[in-house]
Amino acid sequence: MKHRAALLGLMALLGGQPAGAEDAWWIGAEFKPIGLEVAGLSINVISPSWVAASEMAKLPLPPAAMEPGERLQDHEASFERIVDLDQNGSLERAVVGVYASRDGATGRFLAIMPAPNPEGTLLALFETPGSAGFSVLTLDGSRLVWAPCMECDSGCAVQMVPPPPRLECDKIDD
Repeated sequence: MKHRAALLGLMALLGGQPAGAEDAWWIGAEFKPIGLEVAGLSINVISPSWVAASEMAKLPLPPAAMEPGERLQDHEASFERIVDLDQNGSLERAVVGVYASRDGATGRFLAIMPAPNPEGTLLALFETPGSAGFSVLTLDGSRLVWAPCMECDSGCAVQMVPPPPRLECDKIDD
């Protein structure tokens, strides 16, 4: 079953810049969505309004992203996580990326599907229109967090239980 979340305020949250991170490579980074699939799912299955989408893991990053202290692993962040989000004993795959829609709008997304996903099922899709910019997944204890940067203390925790899937966006404690 496909769920969508209209998230007022998420665009502002995911577009925010953390204090002291003016020089971080991910601040202001823009990416061009070019693919027709995300995690093996057609973009038409994910969102009929999309004309292109790309997983962050498949996009080229600037050279600064490979420097010590600037790498994803240095911040315990990733573009994809496989975890049991709904606490039912089965794993889910969460993937972040960027999209472009038919009306020319762009934005960021978080897609959640079963892992593995032989039926091509989408469990949840969260979109934030605006910049086709950087975002990552981190863990805050057992909570999966979608964040706009690797050094900020804000983000959105994914909540799958009780249904429907939703994001709880606020300051995330380190």
